[in-house]
Amino acid sequence: MKIDDFCKKLDDTLATLTSPEVRLEASVKFISLAFSVKLDEVAVFLLDKEGESLNFAWPPKLKNSGSIPLSAANPLAAQTARENRGVFNNTFAALPHASVFELFRIDKDKPLPIQKIVSAPMTLDGKVRGVIQVSRKGETGADAGKDFTPGDLLLLQSVAATIASRL
Repeated sequence: MKIDDFCKKLDDTLATLTSPEVRLEASVKFISLAFSVKLDEVAVFLLDKEGESLNFAWPPKLKNSGSIPLSAANPLAAQTARENRGVFNNTFAALPHASVFELFRIDKDKPLPIQKIVSAPMTLDGKVRGVIQVSRKGETGADAGKDFTPGDLLLLQSVAATIASRL
């Protein structure tokens, strides 16, 4: 399916849903299917009212885990929001980053480190509203699965723009 068709289907689905929580969950399901990842390998951050921090909106278990200040140097989510620019990295585990959120148990399985990641800002009318990240987790990069590509970044950027108008 082409990116435009995928985003149209996503937008049509979101338009029928009345609750922000239900729209968020539907968005994450679309993303996880598009990237062939688990639901907990999708993260959605929303910018706070002051425009100073990102807070987890997804996964739900991380909603109250804290916030990421936009002024923080290392977090990829903060960098994505500050620069209003998407990025992908297939050697993410080797970069300095705060791995505290990776240690949270989402389900019964042992938490795995993020090996690969793609990150895109959710922008509406030129203003960043949040960030969406898709990760591939595993003990090693090979365990995590296939690498992200420029096409994956383009898809996530388009999906993020679609979702920004509905959350």
